[in-house]
Amino acid sequence: MTPITPESTVGEARAFVRSKLREGGTCPCCFQSVKLYNRTLNCGMAHMLILIYKEDQLHPGEWIHISKRFLQDKRNAVAQEYSKLRFWGLLEPCPAEEEDQNPTGLWRITVDGKNFVEDRLFVARAAQIYDNKLYGFTPEQTSIRRALGDKFDYDELMTPPPAQGTLGL
Repeated sequence: MTPITPESTVGEARAFVRSKLREGGTCPCCFQSVKLYNRTLNCGMAHMLILIYKEDQLHPGEWIHISKRFLQDKRNAVAQEYSKLRFWGLLEPCPAEEEDQNPTGLWRITVDGKNFVEDRLFVARAAQIYDNKLYGFTPEQTSIRRALGDKFDYDELMTPPPAQGTLGL
């Protein structure tokens, strides 16, 4: 690849940045670090997807404002990665034309998201992401149970709560 100089075009700079995605480098225009990262579908994301799944069971197909509904504690950074679940097609953001108030923050689980939570679908263990854009997936697959790891018990998370007005006995 030809070195980037002050006389280089924006197209040449973009080509240079694309050539550095896998190995890493520095953008010659803004000096931002350039690297394609493998983002693993982690236990916090899997746990959040189960919470969203359960909410969908109560209100099928409704859009959920996830940060208002589940993320009152802003220190829970892992759980805040829920928006990355869109890269796997497990969650979808509300399209702007369907929003009636807030232009951001509304999400719902997809059919694949439901199948994944129900342990009927495997997905790529990691998505390859740069600048909040999906470039592909790693070949290794994962299940909801594997994504939860040892931190969460799948069977316990999937147990429905006792019916209202009962002691759960």
